Amino acid sequence: HDGGTGASRWTGIKHAGLPFELGIAETHQTLVLNGLRGRVSLETDGCLRNGRDVAMAALFGAEMFGFATAPLIAMGCIMMRKCHLNTCPVGIATQDPELRLKFKGQPEHVVNYLFLVAEECREIMAKLGYKSIPEMVGHAELLRPKADMVKRNPKLAGLDLSALTMNPSALKSTVLNLKDVDSWLKENHKIQEQDHGVGDDISEGLRVVDHHLLASVVAAVKGTKHTVVGEYHKHNLVGQTLLKGATKDVTTFADALTHLRATGGAVEIVTDVTNLNRSMGTIMSNEIAKVLGEDATPFGPNPLAPSTIVVKTRGSAGQSFGAFLAAGIELDHEGDTNDYIGKGLCGGKIAVYPSTASTFAAEHNIAIGNVALYGATGGKLFVRGIAAERFAVRNSGASAVAEGCGDHGCEYMTGGRGVILGPVGI
Repeated sequence: HDGGTGASRWTGIKHAGLPFELGIAETHQTLVLNGLRGRVSLETDGCLRNGRDVAMAALFGAEMFGFATAPLIAMGCIMMRKCHLNTCPVGIATQDPELRLKFKGQPEHVVNYLFLVAEECREIMAKLGYKSIPEMVGHAELLRPKADMVKRNPKLAGLDLSALTMNPSALKSTVLNLKDVDSWLKENHKIQEQDHGVGDDISEGLRVVDHHLLASVVAAVKGTKHTVVGEYHKHNLVGQTLLKGATKDVTTFADALTHLRATGGAVEIVTDVTNLNRSMGTIMSNEIAKVLGEDATPFGPNPLAPSTIVVKTRGSAGQSFGAFLAAGIELDHEGDTNDYIGKGLCGGKIAVYPSTASTFAAEHNIAIGNVALYGATGGKLFVRGIAAERFAVRNSGASAVAEGCGDHGCEYMTGGRGVILGPVGI
């Protein structure tokens, strides 16, 4: 388990953290014994480098596998551990145009490496008698400690790994639901698809809020009304207003956006949200990108005008609020938000402030969750309150203001600007 972020200290890489085997084995067993394994896909990562590692991870219970260090090396990384300094000598982890010219990696390098990993894994699967990954997921009983390694190191002699290499069926007696336990034990990988409300073929009340934001823009341009209460996601879209510009009879969001841009128009939408409303603004940003291409970002020759679409929200917003938010969109949120607000922010604007009815001092309380502005490339974030840990991590272009932040603020940040007006750290 010696992978990890390239900028980490060597002592941290060698001695901090836990091997993936512990986490994935316990997670898989717990989900199986509670009848939930068939509903989710499990991914693991941490020093996965070859086909043997992938096969072991699958037997412990994973069906997806994360690679980081090894593909980076395939692309030319020489592990200088300068990822946070913007001085990567091979042009990978840097925004410096001169250093980026030194990048010699090719997609084929990574593809070739992963083909070799897959080939080795396939050979191991053949030896075990499995034709696919789903067949072998969770069969940890096929794993054994290396006897020769145990003999060489007396400290390993008393190490009992049976809890890791145990099939969940061996723990059947611990399950209280005797009626369903037999069917649960047959679910060793994801077999049930979940409906997240993003399709076009589901009822209006079950669709995610972004679909209603698109419909609200069309309604505002037409001069009509669109309101909805989410049956599952619990949002309450109150209404919309055409702030600037003239109305026009349009039928699609693309037509409405084109009209707003041509006339300098602007739309305001008001909705209540809950923490079930995840990635709010992302689908709308995607639709803008389909119409405008690079102009949906701050890097285009003619970006969409700021605040063309203003969405005023109230409540406790879910994860990834405003993720990948495109230029021209403004999210004005009264309340608090979960983790990953503004993840991948790409030109949009987000403001978060406490409810006018609140009695606490905003500058002394957490307003947004962890890892705000992760990988943001442009845009603005204003927080009336304290940001949690890893604020603006890997930000390379966005500007942000907060009244304090937790540990590791602005970590690996290579561009943009972060202004912290209060305390930093725990």
